[in-house]
Amino acid sequence: MSRFETGPVKARPRAANDMPGDEFFDAESEEFVPSGAAAAKPAEGAKATNEIGEGPLSILSRWKVEGPLEHISCGFPTLDKELRGGLVRGRVHSFVGAPAAGKSALAACVLANLVREGLVVGILAIDETADEFVVRFIQQLAHPYGQRDCEERDPYVLDDIAKKLEPFANRIVFFHYGTTVEEAALKVAERAKAQDCKGVLHAESLQTISCAASDEKASEYEQVRVNIRALKAAAIIHRLIVLTAVEMGRGGYANADAMANANPLAGGKGNSAIEYQSHVQLNIWSVPKVPDTIRVQVSKNRGGPRDKVFFLKLDRTHHTLTETEAPEGVAPTSTSSGTFQRKAETVLATVKSHPGAGKRELRRYLKEVEAKVGNDTLDDCLESLEAQGAVENRPDSKGWPQYFAVPKGVS
Repeated sequence: MSRFETGPVKARPRAANDMPGDEFFDAESEEFVPSGAAAAKPAEGAKATNEIGEGPLSILSRWKVEGPLEHISCGFPTLDKELRGGLVRGRVHSFVGAPAAGKSALAACVLANLVREGLVVGILAIDETADEFVVRFIQQLAHPYGQRDCEERDPYVLDDIAKKLEPFANRIVFFHYGTTVEEAALKVAERAKAQDCKGVLHAESLQTISCAASDEKASEYEQVRVNIRALKAAAIIHRLIVLTAVEMGRGGYANADAMANANPLAGGKGNSAIEYQSHVQLNIWSVPKVPDTIRVQVSKNRGGPRDKVFFLKLDRTHHTLTETEAPEGVAPTSTSSGTFQRKAETVLATVKSHPGAGKRELRRYLKEVEAKVGNDTLDDCLESLEAQGAVENRPDSKGWPQYFAVPKGVS
């Protein structure tokens, strides 16, 4: 058995344009080594500035080889905007949600869009089986066929579905129970390389997949920790876009108070490593008493804005999600520990007592009352209050903003 079939990380030899990860395969020593324990390989012609680790000039040289950082559309305009263009290779994107909240539906829509964009998509199908994912893909990629056709399985209909899926078939691969993160990532990377395209790995879900460091006797806390680390290493080593569905802890959805006061960053069930290792974290809730509507919050977004809330409507016939307005009576605000709502109320009270004040004046008034509202938070609060119709901006003759409270019942 070769070293690529066993060991702590199953990976190809490190290439010049790879990102440094937790571990990589050193072709010279033929050993897997931590990125901080041996010199990372600089791009051809680059000179490493440190004997141990990777120097900034080496990184800049590698950037020249890699070219511009590419953002790939996920198919939802609001999310693409928040992510400054879309998903990025070498990063982990976590979809945190309660059971039946819509995280798998959202992931399937994103994956179908990436397949259309020409990427190879690998799915570690544990919670949601390969059969269930195929039904979702048929609804989106083999119109007009749907769930009933998949259940009735008429041979002639299945032949026609196969024809419609044929252009995409070689870009979708499922991995079943027993396949580790490392094994799946390597296979996706190999298939993407063979097709000269980019690769995506989706884990369904973080709590149930396994990796090389998995131990059946380990606690859920430890299992989640090693799984998220394995996904991040796979993203970096193989330059993959990595998505993972994450079960939300009951404290984040048990009731209305929980949804309003729970910290969404701590919403992932099992281990705080989820929020630390993810580059992007989306929190997903179903909207009470509003069928087929889900609420999505960008709770973490390294290098971009966060706490944006938007809503999606599910078309069950075609299994598609489309952006929609906030349902009546549902505030389009973030749920950051209830703190945001309290700060928004403070900002609203300040606007009421100082009508026509601009942002600079509002900052001064808030500071006078020792309200801990930073510049970015003030912007978010004003945007949220405007979206709710509680505040309106009437710019002066020079275009500078002036904020006024809107009396209840007036819009």
